[in-house]
Amino acid sequence: MIFLCLLPSPIPLFHYLKITRRTIFLSILVAREHMAMYQPKESQVREEQEARALASKRPHLKQMREKRSAHCIMKNIMRKPTLLYYYIGIAPMGGALPPAWRWQLLIAIEAGLDIISGLHFFISDDEELRTAAAKRGVTIWDVRRPPEKNRVAQYIPHRPGSHTVLLVGSDCATGKMTAALELDREARRRGMSSAFVATGQTGIIISGNGLPVDRIISDFVAGMVEEMVLDFTNKYDWVFVEGQGALNHPGYSPVTLGLIHGSMPDAMIFSHIAGATTIEGYDHCPLPSLSRMIQFNEDTVSWVRPERPCKVAGLALVTHHLSEQAARDAVKQAEDETGLPATDVLRFGAGVLMDALSKL
Repeated sequence: MIFLCLLPSPIPLFHYLKITRRTIFLSILVAREHMAMYQPKESQVREEQEARALASKRPHLKQMREKRSAHCIMKNIMRKPTLLYYYIGIAPMGGALPPAWRWQLLIAIEAGLDIISGLHFFISDDEELRTAAAKRGVTIWDVRRPPEKNRVAQYIPHRPGSHTVLLVGSDCATGKMTAALELDREARRRGMSSAFVATGQTGIIISGNGLPVDRIISDFVAGMVEEMVLDFTNKYDWVFVEGQGALNHPGYSPVTLGLIHGSMPDAMIFSHIAGATTIEGYDHCPLPSLSRMIQFNEDTVSWVRPERPCKVAGLALVTHHLSEQAARDAVKQAEDETGLPATDVLRFGAGVLMDALSKL
C-alpha cells in the first residue's frame, strides 16, 4: 500500500509502518496550505515561493495560485498510479476540516484515492465529499468514528499474571504512543507475550485495533476502555495502553481520567518533553514538577483501587530537539529529580523502562 499523506511531519506513522513492514511508502511531505512531492526540485520550490509572494501582494491572484497547485497535485498523483490512500493526519484543535483542505480532498477523490481521516469532522458525513466518493467508488475511513455501543465500567479485575501498563504524561503530544509502541517492541524482542493497545487515530491506523477514546461520550469512556483492555489481558501477558492528554491539561484532562480508570493499570510510564515548562498553547498554565505530576497520576488509580497502588516505573523523554549530550543530560536530570529510570525510547531504546517494569 502507498499513502499520500497530509501531515505536519510523516515520521511517526512512516516509522512504525515501515518497521512492521506492512506498507511500502512513497514518502510525501504535505504542507498545511498546499501539497508537493517530497524533496521537490529546486525550480519547483522557487516557483512556489514566488507565487506565494506575489499572491500575498495581490490577493486576487490567490485563486489562480490554488488552481495551479491543484493542477500540479493532480499531475503528481497521476504519475504515481500506485498511490492508494490519502491520509489526513493533522489534528487541529477542535478537529474541524479547514476550508482550504476541501479542494485537496476532492482532487484526491477524483484521482481514485481512498480517504483516511483522523479528524473529529467526519468526511463521510459531508454531502459534497460523500457524493464525490460514491461517484468515484472511493472508500472513506473516518478513524475517529466511535463504535455505536455504550458501556459503563464494571471494575472487573484483570487476568492474574497479566500486566497492564498505561502511558501518561505532562501534556498532549509528549510521545505516549511512541513509548507504548517501543515498549511493546522491546517486550516482544525479549520473547514476552505483548500487545499495543491504541486509543487514538494514529495508533489505530498503525495497529489495526483500538478505540478513538476522545470521541466517546464521557460516561462510557472508562467502560469501553475497560472492555478493550480486558480482552487484551486475556490474550497477552503484557499490555501497553496508549495514553491521551494529561491530568493537568485544562482542555483534555477528562479523556485521561477515563483512560486511567478504564485501564486500571498495574504500572505507568510517564512521558515528557525535555525542557517543557508550560502546557503547549497555554503559556499561562505552568507545568508542576515531574515528581508532583507523577504523584497525582498515581493517586488517581488509588482513588478507585487503594488496596493495590499503581506506580510510575520510569520516564520516557522526548529529546529530538536537543543535541546528543544535552539529551543525555536531560535524562540524567529527570532521573535525579524523580529517582526513576529515564530514557528517550527512540534515541536510547526502551530497555531500561522494560527492566524497571519487569521488577514490579
